[in-house]
Parts: sequence; structure tokens; C-alpha cells
Amino acid sequence: MSTGPAPAANRRLDATDLRILELLWHDARTSNRQIAAQLGVSEGTVRTRVRRMTEQKLIRITATRNIQAMQRPISAMVGIEVEPGRRREVAAALRDMPETGLVGIMMGRHDVLALVFARDMDELGELLLGSIGSIPGVIRTESAQILEYVRFDHRFGIVD
Repeated sequence: MSTGPAPAANRRLDATDLRILELLWHDARTSNRQIAAQLGVSEGTVRTRVRRMTEQKLIRITATRNIQAMQRPISAMVGIEVEPGRRREVAAALRDMPETGLVGIMMGRHDVLALVFARDMDELGELLLGSIGSIPGVIRTESAQILEYVRFDHRFGIVD
């Protein structure tokens, strides 16, 4: 007896799904008709597959900014040690900060990891010492400024 669709983590993308994603990754504005022509399938096939992957939360089609053109050109990875039992609370506070681009609950040296962006070193210092350091539950932070992006690509997971 089936109880509904399998959790997203258990669903697999087939070769056609991955080919559709690869074309969308290069340009998310590519029409279903153009994708269908390139793949040799019908437009309906592309439309149905994109809808299914979106509804099953396997993909999300969004616009992203060019990190090189951001108004906050200073960026750093911040490892955060938190009081026991407060990881999610600290992560939620970080998530709600406009300066964070990524927040993750970690296993290992740090309890929480954040990618932060600042306009200049003064703003970065205030962010680290003031805003993040004053979040209830934060014990200490360790930061590393990113000097140069060799690769910054949100389009991961082409190999399923």
C-alpha cells in the first residue's frame, strides 16, 4: 500500500531529467520548446518533467546574483561554537540576517557555519564582533576572509 510520494531524498533523477537541468543551469530562461528541440523530446515531456521536479522539491528555479558584482564585496566563512542545545536557535538568528548567504548546522569543529557578506572591513568587524557575537547562545566565532573566488557555483549536483 502506497502512502504517497517518496521523500525527495529518495527520488532519483533520470538521464532526461539531468539533461533538462543542465540546460536550465546554463540559462534558466530557456523555453521548454528550446529544451525539447535540443533533447529530441516533446515540449510536453519537458513541461511535465520540470513541473514534477518542482512539485517534488527536487529543483527550484530561481535567479541568483553574480557574486563578483555584489554591493557587499567582502565575504568570510564564519565557524560558530554555540552553547549545547542552541544550534537551531543560533542558526535561525543567522538565517534572518541580510548579510548571510549560507547558514548550516554542522558536524565537526564548528556547530554552525555561515557565509557572510559586508561592504567593507569595518562592516565585517561589526558583523562578527557585534551582530553575530551578540546572538544568545554564541560562545565564540572563528572567521576566514575569502580573498578570491576560484569557483562560486550554486549549480551543483549534476551527477545524481
